Amino acid sequence: MVVRACLRSRWEAAVLDEVRTAAAQPDFDGAAVAAAAQAEGVAPLVYSVIRDQGWLSAEAEQPLRMAYYQNARRNVLLFRELGVVLQHLTAAGIPVIVLKGAALAHIVYANPAVRPMCDVDLLVREADVPAALRVLRDVGFTLIPPRAYRNEVMARRTSAFDFVIELHWHLFVIPYYIYTLSNAWLWETVLPLQIEGNAVHSLGPEAQLLHLCGHLYLHHALEGSQVQLIWLHDIAEVLRQYQAVLDWPAFLDAAQCYGLVQPVQKVFALLRGLHLPIPVPVFALVDLLSPTCAEQRVFEAHTASRRNRWLRLWADWEQIPGWQQRLHFLWHNLFPPVPYMHALYQISPRRLPGCYLMRLLGRELCTHPLDTNYDLEL
Repeated sequence: MVVRACLRSRWEAAVLDEVRTAAAQPDFDGAAVAAAAQAEGVAPLVYSVIRDQGWLSAEAEQPLRMAYYQNARRNVLLFRELGVVLQHLTAAGIPVIVLKGAALAHIVYANPAVRPMCDVDLLVREADVPAALRVLRDVGFTLIPPRAYRNEVMARRTSAFDFVIELHWHLFVIPYYIYTLSNAWLWETVLPLQIEGNAVHSLGPEAQLLHLCGHLYLHHALEGSQVQLIWLHDIAEVLRQYQAVLDWPAFLDAAQCYGLVQPVQKVFALLRGLHLPIPVPVFALVDLLSPTCAEQRVFEAHTASRRNRWLRLWADWEQIPGWQQRLHFLWHNLFPPVPYMHALYQISPRRLPGCYLMRLLGRELCTHPLDTNYDLEL
């Protein structure tokens, strides 16, 4: 596949010969290549490889060029705005770990134009959440209720563009991982990162790889569906960047200990044959990892091709320790706070009782699933 070969050429230059050969064939369809790159979320990346090569017609290359320069403009504005937010968080004494695209754009891509981003994900300690929310309000963000009762809050500010920040205090929204994944380990293994002159943090190599594997399969993949290439390529770039320092035993131990065996196994099955700097024995060791019964139930409930929201609710419920926490979780899922209901369903106050009833009967008024709520006062 030409798109995959273009991406692989970032660490294996000889692959460009394959692209050149394919482009010279009479039946080469440049428009199909451009469409595939856009569908996989890697159009700016592919353009950075093929521009000035003359492999695509001007017409086929145009959407890739547009994607590249539009993304460049957006990311320049995004990082400028992010710099202001990080400056205020730092001034308030709040340590921040920058997650996913915003971190990877600096760590592995170097060129901010090539990594598309819809929003920015920041991780703070749970004790710092109220102060962080005050900072976001002070710099003009509006907090969005539907996310406010989970282990993340979405905040939006519209200026030159729609800027969305997701403020996390756990890596994953699934309750199982609140109790299995150690936040202390994440903070102990962070690396320094500079964004717009602000000293912040990124996840350490092992935590970064583990997070990307988990995020891909727990948040962006359904059973039997094809994984979008941008998420897999992020993982490939992290492996390339950290090949000399990544502690494989620590990574495998963390995957087993923190209940992320299945996402890791599925990702590594996709990485076979990509000529990445992964020691051959690691694939065998990944295969030997054994998910617990609890992890299997949670994974199946959250990745099934036809997600049953009651099955997900049950899978999350049974992993929460203590009856008080379980009842709290159940109550806030069945009877979410009023601001949440208004924002989610956009209903008038007089329709609110009926909306609660519809939730209990399993007849949602929109496509949103039951959320994992978190009791956070906005």
